[in-house]
Amino acid sequence: MNGPFFSHDENSEVIADWLHLLNRGYYFPIVGSSDSHGIDRREPGYARTYVFYKGEKGNKLDTSALIQAMKKGQSFVSTGPIIEFTVNNKSIPGNTITVEKGKVDVGIKVQSAPWISVDEVRIIINGERKIILPVKAPREQILKFQDRISLNLEYDSYIAIEVLGNETLFPVVQRSTKYDGYEGGPLPYALTNPIFVDVDGNGKFDSPLPKIKLVF
Repeated sequence: MNGPFFSHDENSEVIADWLHLLNRGYYFPIVGSSDSHGIDRREPGYARTYVFYKGEKGNKLDTSALIQAMKKGQSFVSTGPIIEFTVNNKSIPGNTITVEKGKVDVGIKVQSAPWISVDEVRIIINGERKIILPVKAPREQILKFQDRISLNLEYDSYIAIEVLGNETLFPVVQRSTKYDGYEGGPLPYALTNPIFVDVDGNGKFDSPLPKIKLVF
Protein backbone atom coordinates (compact mmCIF):
# COMPACT_ATOMS: atom_id res chain seq x y z
CA MET A 1 0.00 0.00 0.00
CA ASN A 2 1.48 3.29 -1.12
CA GLY A 3 -0.54 6.22 0.19
CA PRO A 4 -4.11 6.39 1.57
CA PHE A 5 -6.18 5.69 -1.54
CA PHE A 6 -7.42 2.21 -2.44
CA SER A 7 -10.61 2.07 -4.47
CA HIS A 8 -9.63 4.54 -7.21
CA ASP A 9 -5.86 4.27 -7.05
CA GLU A 10 -3.12 1.89 -8.17
CA ASN A 11 -3.16 0.29 -4.70
CA SER A 12 -6.13 -1.88 -5.66
CA GLU A 13 -4.16 -3.25 -8.63
CA VAL A 14 -1.07 -3.90 -6.51
CA ILE A 15 -3.12 -5.83 -3.94
CA ALA A 16 -4.69 -7.90 -6.72
CA ASP A 17 -1.16 -8.77 -7.90
CA TRP A 18 -0.13 -9.59 -4.33
CA LEU A 19 -3.03 -12.00 -3.89
CA HIS A 20 -2.14 -13.68 -7.18
CA LEU A 21 1.47 -14.13 -6.03
CA LEU A 22 0.17 -15.79 -2.85
CA ASN A 23 -1.90 -18.13 -5.00
CA ARG A 24 1.31 -19.08 -6.81
CA GLY A 25 3.17 -19.79 -3.59
CA TYR A 26 5.18 -16.56 -3.35
CA TYR A 27 4.85 -14.80 -0.01
CA PHE A 28 6.10 -11.24 0.30
CA PRO A 29 4.58 -9.71 3.48
CA ILE A 30 2.40 -6.72 2.73
CA VAL A 31 3.57 -3.34 4.04
CA GLY A 32 2.09 0.15 3.95
CA SER A 33 3.80 3.53 3.68
CA SER A 34 3.01 7.10 2.70
CA ASP A 35 5.88 7.82 0.27
CA SER A 36 5.18 11.54 0.55
CA HIS A 37 6.47 13.76 -2.24
CA GLY A 38 4.10 16.74 -1.96
CA ILE A 39 1.33 18.39 0.02
CA ASP A 40 -1.55 17.51 -2.30
CA ARG A 41 -3.12 14.33 -0.79
CA ARG A 42 0.32 13.03 0.13
CA GLU A 43 0.72 13.78 3.84
CA PRO A 44 2.91 11.27 5.74
CA GLY A 45 1.45 8.49 7.87
CA TYR A 46 -1.08 6.88 5.54
CA ALA A 47 -0.96 3.96 4.92
CA ARG A 48 0.85 2.43 7.90
CA THR A 49 2.20 -0.98 8.87
CA TYR A 50 1.12 -2.28 12.29
CA VAL A 51 3.24 -5.10 13.75
CA PHE A 52 2.20 -7.67 16.37
CA TYR A 53 5.10 -7.14 18.78
CA LYS A 54 5.02 -8.41 22.35
CA GLY A 55 8.41 -7.17 23.59
CA GLU A 56 9.27 -4.14 25.68
CA LYS A 57 8.86 -0.63 24.33
CA GLY A 58 10.77 2.64 24.48
CA ASN A 59 14.49 2.42 25.16
CA LYS A 60 14.20 -1.32 25.78
CA LEU A 61 12.68 -2.01 22.36
CA ASP A 62 13.81 -5.42 21.08
CA THR A 63 14.77 -4.33 17.57
CA SER A 64 15.67 -7.84 16.47
CA ALA A 65 12.30 -9.24 17.56
CA LEU A 66 10.47 -6.40 15.83
CA ILE A 67 12.34 -6.98 12.56
CA GLN A 68 11.70 -10.71 12.69
CA ALA A 69 7.99 -10.11 13.23
CA MET A 70 7.94 -7.82 10.19
CA LYS A 71 9.81 -10.36 8.05
CA LYS A 72 7.33 -13.08 9.02
CA GLY A 73 4.42 -10.80 8.17
CA GLN A 74 3.01 -10.71 11.68
CA SER A 75 1.39 -7.44 10.75
CA PHE A 76 -1.32 -5.65 8.83
CA VAL A 77 -1.64 -2.51 6.70
CA SER A 78 -4.17 0.19 7.48
CA THR A 79 -5.31 3.75 6.86
CA GLY A 80 -7.24 3.68 10.13
CA PRO A 81 -9.02 0.43 11.13
CA ILE A 82 -7.18 -1.81 13.61
CA ILE A 83 -7.53 -5.57 13.04
CA GLU A 84 -6.97 -8.47 15.45
CA PHE A 85 -7.10 -11.76 13.56
CA THR A 86 -6.45 -15.32 14.72
CA VAL A 87 -7.09 -18.88 13.55
CA ASN A 88 -7.97 -21.42 16.24
CA ASN A 89 -7.24 -18.83 18.93
CA LYS A 90 -3.46 -18.95 18.46
CA SER A 91 -2.18 -18.40 14.94
CA ILE A 92 -1.69 -14.78 13.84
CA PRO A 93 -0.88 -13.33 10.40
CA GLY A 94 2.33 -14.73 8.94
CA ASN A 95 1.99 -18.08 10.71
CA THR A 96 1.27 -21.54 9.32
CA ILE A 97 -1.08 -23.86 11.19
CA THR A 98 -1.88 -27.54 10.59
CA VAL A 99 -5.50 -28.53 11.22
CA GLU A 100 -7.44 -31.78 11.12
CA LYS A 101 -10.22 -32.22 8.57
CA GLY A 102 -9.90 -28.58 7.50
CA LYS A 103 -11.90 -27.20 10.42
CA VAL A 104 -10.81 -23.73 11.54
CA ASP A 105 -12.19 -21.06 13.83
CA VAL A 106 -11.51 -17.55 12.57
CA GLY A 107 -11.50 -14.81 15.21
CA ILE A 108 -11.87 -11.20 14.04
CA LYS A 109 -11.90 -7.98 16.03
CA VAL A 110 -11.93 -4.55 14.39
CA GLN A 111 -11.56 -1.25 16.18
CA SER A 112 -11.10 2.32 14.98
CA ALA A 113 -11.14 5.90 16.17
CA PRO A 114 -14.64 7.44 16.43
CA TRP A 115 -14.12 9.44 13.23
CA ILE A 116 -13.20 6.37 11.14
CA SER A 117 -16.05 4.36 9.64
CA VAL A 118 -16.02 0.58 9.24
CA ASP A 119 -18.81 -0.81 7.07
CA GLU A 120 -17.57 -4.17 5.77
CA VAL A 121 -15.31 -7.00 6.90
CA ARG A 122 -14.19 -9.47 4.24
CA ILE A 123 -12.66 -12.90 4.70
CA ILE A 124 -10.28 -13.61 1.82
CA ILE A 125 -9.56 -17.28 1.11
CA ASN A 126 -6.97 -18.08 -1.56
CA GLY A 127 -7.37 -14.68 -3.16
CA GLU A 128 -11.17 -14.67 -3.25
CA ARG A 129 -13.36 -12.51 -1.04
CA LYS A 130 -15.40 -15.50 0.04
CA ILE A 131 -17.31 -14.04 3.00
CA ILE A 132 -18.49 -10.43 3.29
CA LEU A 133 -19.76 -9.38 6.71
CA PRO A 134 -21.66 -6.08 7.07
CA VAL A 135 -20.80 -3.91 10.08
CA LYS A 136 -23.71 -2.29 11.90
CA ALA A 137 -21.83 -0.46 14.66
CA PRO A 138 -22.10 3.35 14.56
CA ARG A 139 -19.01 5.24 13.49
CA GLU A 140 -18.66 6.83 16.95
CA GLN A 141 -18.21 3.40 18.57
CA ILE A 142 -14.57 2.29 18.93
CA LEU A 143 -15.28 -1.46 18.78
CA LYS A 144 -16.73 -1.78 15.31
CA PHE A 145 -16.83 -5.57 14.86
CA GLN A 146 -16.09 -8.76 16.78
CA ASP A 147 -17.04 -12.30 15.79
CA ARG A 148 -15.89 -15.88 15.36
CA ILE A 149 -16.57 -17.73 12.12
CA SER A 150 -16.19 -21.48 11.63
CA LEU A 151 -14.88 -22.65 8.25
CA ASN A 152 -14.43 -26.05 6.66
CA LEU A 153 -11.51 -25.98 4.23
CA GLU A 154 -11.21 -28.74 1.66
CA TYR A 155 -7.53 -28.13 0.90
CA ASP A 156 -4.58 -25.98 1.94
CA SER A 157 -5.64 -22.34 2.07
CA TYR A 158 -4.46 -18.93 3.17
CA ILE A 159 -6.85 -16.61 4.98
CA ALA A 160 -6.59 -12.83 5.20
CA ILE A 161 -8.95 -10.15 6.54
CA GLU A 162 -9.88 -7.01 4.61
CA VAL A 163 -11.78 -4.06 6.14
CA LEU A 164 -13.45 -1.15 4.35
CA GLY A 165 -15.30 2.00 5.37
CA ASN A 166 -17.67 4.04 3.23
CA GLU A 167 -17.21 7.46 4.83
CA THR A 168 -14.21 9.55 3.81
CA LEU A 169 -11.25 10.22 6.12
CA PHE A 170 -11.25 13.88 4.98
CA PRO A 171 -10.56 16.39 6.50
CA VAL A 172 -8.21 14.48 8.83
CA VAL A 173 -6.61 12.91 5.76
CA GLN A 174 -6.35 15.07 2.66
CA ARG A 175 -8.09 14.69 -0.66
CA SER A 176 -6.90 16.03 -3.98
CA THR A 177 -7.37 19.79 -4.41
CA LYS A 178 -9.29 19.14 -7.64
CA TYR A 179 -12.28 18.08 -5.48
CA ASP A 180 -14.59 20.24 -3.39
CA GLY A 181 -15.71 19.56 0.17
CA TYR A 182 -15.62 15.92 1.19
CA GLU A 183 -15.71 14.56 -2.35
CA GLY A 184 -12.69 12.53 -3.44
CA GLY A 185 -11.37 11.88 0.05
CA PRO A 186 -9.67 8.56 0.89
CA LEU A 187 -11.78 5.83 2.46
CA PRO A 188 -10.79 3.70 5.47
CA TYR A 189 -9.06 0.48 4.44
CA ALA A 190 -7.06 -2.30 6.12
CA LEU A 191 -5.67 -5.68 5.06
CA THR A 192 -3.83 -8.33 7.07
CA ASN A 193 -1.08 -10.62 6.00
CA PRO A 194 -2.36 -14.18 5.58
CA ILE A 195 -2.50 -17.07 7.96
CA PHE A 196 -1.56 -20.24 6.06
CA VAL A 197 -3.62 -23.35 6.83
CA ASP A 198 -2.16 -26.81 6.16
CA VAL A 199 -5.06 -29.20 5.63
CA ASP A 200 -3.35 -32.25 4.10
CA GLY A 201 -0.99 -32.62 7.08
CA ASN A 202 2.36 -32.37 5.27
CA GLY A 203 3.44 -29.51 7.54
CA LYS A 204 3.49 -26.76 4.91
CA PHE A 205 1.19 -24.64 2.79
CA ASP A 206 0.67 -25.94 -0.74
CA SER A 207 -0.45 -23.07 -2.96
CA PRO A 208 -3.63 -23.52 -5.03
CA LEU A 209 -1.75 -22.68 -8.25
CA PRO A 210 1.70 -23.91 -9.36
CA LYS A 211 4.68 -21.62 -9.10
CA ILE A 212 5.88 -19.83 -12.22
CA LYS A 213 9.21 -18.17 -12.88
CA LEU A 214 9.32 -14.57 -11.67
CA VAL A 215 11.19 -12.00 -13.73
CA PHE A 216 12.18 -8.72 -12.10
